[in-house]
Amino acid sequence: MELDLVGYYLDSDTKNKIEETVNKFFAKANPSVILLFDKGGRVVFFQGEKLNETEAEFLSSIMSALFFASEELTKLIEDKDTMKDIFYETKNRIFIVARLEMEFLIGVICKKDLSIGSVRLFFKDLVRDLNQLLQKVKRIEKRINKISPKELEQKLMEILS
Repeated sequence: MELDLVGYYLDSDTKNKIEETVNKFFAKANPSVILLFDKGGRVVFFQGEKLNETEAEFLSSIMSALFFASEELTKLIEDKDTMKDIFYETKNRIFIVARLEMEFLIGVICKKDLSIGSVRLFFKDLVRDLNQLLQKVKRIEKRINKISPKELEQKLMEILS
């Protein structure tokens, strides 16, 4: 088992530019929710109706799992294929999740009464702009800790005892 450790550093200037870019999209597209998160579901930025940090983390974790599960399904069909984005809808909402640079993801939830053509157009621009910003993110050398499930269980028991 490998523990997933954060492998990037976002400086405050880049964070501010990301926030500004996402806010512009939010003003143009008027989505219910927008989340920028890494592949582990850790939230970098969120904005939305009645959304707190815990809910944002929950949504980003589910969106990350859906995205990468969809990618695995795609690979079963064609081994070398990679997932670019996913789009699905419910009775009342539209969901779009796209891959960004450095394994970041952007997720948007909109009400169905919005013009989906406009939202997708603005979303395409958002993905392009965020990718340009995320190219400047510094990678941090990741330390990979390998531990067997039995060792992990023993460590947890020590902590809980």
